[in-house]
Amino acid sequence: MKRKSLSKSHKILFLAALLVLAGVFSWMGNSFADESAPAANVHEIETTLIHVDQYSVYAPNLIFYFDTHMEKRKKESLMKTADRLLNKKAVITYSSKGDLSQDKHPLLVGIVPADEKPIASSPKEPRRVSPEFAGGAPEKPVKNPSGEQTAPKVAEPAAPQASSKQTVFQEKKEPRMPEQSQTISRDEVTAFVRRLLELNEKKDLSAVMPFYADKVDYYDRGVVDRDYIRRDLGYYFKNWDKISTSLDGDVVMIVLDQPDIRVAKFTTAFSVQNDKKSSMGKTENIWKLQRVNGQLKLIDVKQKIIERQSSAF
Repeated sequence: MKRKSLSKSHKILFLAALLVLAGVFSWMGNSFADESAPAANVHEIETTLIHVDQYSVYAPNLIFYFDTHMEKRKKESLMKTADRLLNKKAVITYSSKGDLSQDKHPLLVGIVPADEKPIASSPKEPRRVSPEFAGGAPEKPVKNPSGEQTAPKVAEPAAPQASSKQTVFQEKKEPRMPEQSQTISRDEVTAFVRRLLELNEKKDLSAVMPFYADKVDYYDRGVVDRDYIRRDLGYYFKNWDKISTSLDGDVVMIVLDQPDIRVAKFTTAFSVQNDKKSSMGKTENIWKLQRVNGQLKLIDVKQKIIERQSSAF
């Protein structure tokens, strides 16, 4: 009897020890998970507001998104404030996981006029640079009521004085190309979008590829090369027997502070079908175009499905 009772006691103690260890490991796992997940930090930036819609607020080279969990009343208030401050300086408060060059989906927290809350320079918070142009190289989607609006240009330091003879010689040797030749017009952007949508319907991969730059920030997959895009589009064209895509409304062009870069925002109605299933709906698209060697190229492609209906045969 003694041996049985001792054995039973040992079993109870052993089970209790297992429960304690399980609790410890669970606590440690949660702690490690919390430490590994990047925390969203709140930042401020002073910029010019150039556009606002139900999804985001736009500034030169930057897009700040509304949190999908934000209260409706707060979102409406922010949209009204942004609309009132269009083409004016404003201080935007946003949350992001890292720098703007790393986080492609910063969330909007607040907006106030710049004169109400000026940003003081701080050594801990360096001046923020547009993610598209961080590191000196150009870099994820309504109408702009004011038309084309470029951001104010920053004054550059004066060049050292040179003799008149030297200046004339340099101008003849290296003539500057007029800025207007690099500026992308609204008609060019609209024609670019329409033509690429038509080629996608025809599934003409060889004709589609020249529309993409050598490096593209491609949907949610980061920066990829043309070979990656060729494989991805090839699979897409092969998977669907019929592809239909048309503009649902106008193409809105958002002007940035670089004349050779523009953002196109538009909605498309799509329909795809093969022998097993079909899908139709609407997408919101944000494309960033740059003039490269005289040709428009896609350097950033983002898309959000806003409606979709699928059926199987």
